[in-house]
Amino acid sequence: MSRLRDRLDRFLNRWAGITRRSTMEHPQMPTPTLVPEASAWEVEVPPGFHTPCMRYPLTECGDARLRRYTQSPGIYWAHGVQGASFFRQRESLEVTHLQTCDTPDGEWRTWMVDDPTHWFGLQAYATRIRGPRVLVGGLGLGMIAHLLHERPDITDLTIIERNPNVAQLIEPWLPRDRRRSIIIDDFWSFNETHYAFAPDLNKYDTVFVDLWRGPVAEQLSTVMERVQDVQRCYPWPQTESLFFFFQDAVDLWRNSEPSKEEPS
Repeated sequence: MSRLRDRLDRFLNRWAGITRRSTMEHPQMPTPTLVPEASAWEVEVPPGFHTPCMRYPLTECGDARLRRYTQSPGIYWAHGVQGASFFRQRESLEVTHLQTCDTPDGEWRTWMVDDPTHWFGLQAYATRIRGPRVLVGGLGLGMIAHLLHERPDITDLTIIERNPNVAQLIEPWLPRDRRRSIIIDDFWSFNETHYAFAPDLNKYDTVFVDLWRGPVAEQLSTVMERVQDVQRCYPWPQTESLFFFFQDAVDLWRNSEPSKEEPS
């Protein structure tokens, strides 16, 4: 375990160096963030961009609510989605925000948005997800449920959502799908319980995790530790685990060669 921890620390330090250089070049990193005119490769947001979430009514359920805010025309970070550094948005968008108020300070915070970066990013992950059995950590706005609804090869879609108010707010606006079930539980506790007591039920073809909130660089260490948790709970060779917005880093970590003193 200590050798694995040392290897993870070395990887994070190397990745942090990349992140620091990127932040120095473009200091405004959060998403969505308007950035200055840039020379890096960019992708146009198509006219009339829309998502299924833009039809959701702006309702509230306990500590969860839906709001919309105007995202002005400009150039926004793409974070590698569609292979681009930036999205060029030429018209204003009304972006849907899933917000929760579940902290002692009583403030509403955004958990998920349906801006082009997130919608196009989830489209890319949806094509990588393999069926027939899929486990999803985090319901969010339900965008991945909309996308996977179009996949006839998926026969079992299990979504774990910790907040019952989020599920009650979002589920009525998802497409009807008998293959889909939403379980109210903490994703990490769910994994540990099923690994300990029902390991045969854990044979998913894909485990897709989308539970992160905050700047990418600040979340990376937590994500990499959670990668180990998922691999331990779902050790079958046919199971692929995918981590939204962090898969490039995860793939780099998995493909990095351990040092000679470390076990393979």
